[in-house]
Amino acid sequence: MLKSNHTLMYTKTALIILVISVFLGSCSEDEEPTVNPLVGTYTVSSATFINETTIIIDGNETTFPAGSDAVAFFTSLLYIGSPCQDPTKSAITLKESNELFLSCIGEDTEEKSGTWVDKSSEKELQLIVSITGISFPITITLQDYVITDGKLSGQISNFPMPKDTGKPIDQNNLQFVDINAEFSTVE
Repeated sequence: MLKSNHTLMYTKTALIILVISVFLGSCSEDEEPTVNPLVGTYTVSSATFINETTIIIDGNETTFPAGSDAVAFFTSLLYIGSPCQDPTKSAITLKESNELFLSCIGEDTEEKSGTWVDKSSEKELQLIVSITGISFPITITLQDYVITDGKLSGQISNFPMPKDTGKPIDQNNLQFVDINAEFSTVE
């Protein structure tokens, strides 16, 4: 009887040690942190007005119907203050630290321009951008965003644009328009 009690005790002890070592072994494995899929560098690949929009260009009032190309207007404000030698190489970079930078494709140049917040449960990406000439940061909210095939797309409501392109951008020369926007990732 004594021998079987010892055998039972050794078996229980060995089983407990085995369970503890398996538990500790599984806990000690470092899991790689998940990187937000929005982190990266983007260029504007398309932007269109959702509603009819009127802008004064060279002193003439011009009305753009819904669906009209808005890339030039969208990027001219988004990329104001870009440090790029060639403005056509301007991009935005979303860092893991939630900082937003204006960056330059093919150049080793970037400048912090704000922050970003991913509200993925609401499918919203907020870009809080400091724009040259405007004394307060602008929040650009990309709603119902979708990420597919290296593209980030969604709707931007209340994007600030100048009423008159011939005047300085300030609080008196702003209108807020709705835009469908698509960004392409830069490899």
